[in-house]
Amino acid sequence: MRILRVVGSRVLACDCFVGVYETYGGTSIEVVDQAGDYCTTPGHRPGSVVSRGADPTPGVATQYAPPESTPSGDSPLESGGR
Repeated sequence: MRILRVVGSRVLACDCFVGVYETYGGTSIEVVDQAGDYCTTPGHRPGSVVSRGADPTPGVATQYAPPESTPSGDSPLESGGR
């Protein structure tokens, strides 16, 4: 299996960071890029494939919603990224 491109990424409930990749065969896989500090799932080690055949459409199920505000209460977009 050869990876064609990165489609997206997400953080699992166990705090593991997975990348979503499209293969040359047209299928999509999720690979653990970084295991969470306290993850106890044996299969969640860097480089492990955790899902095959995920939706390869960019932006679907891989969207990240940034926090609405910073700890000071200012929006980083409205403040010009101070």
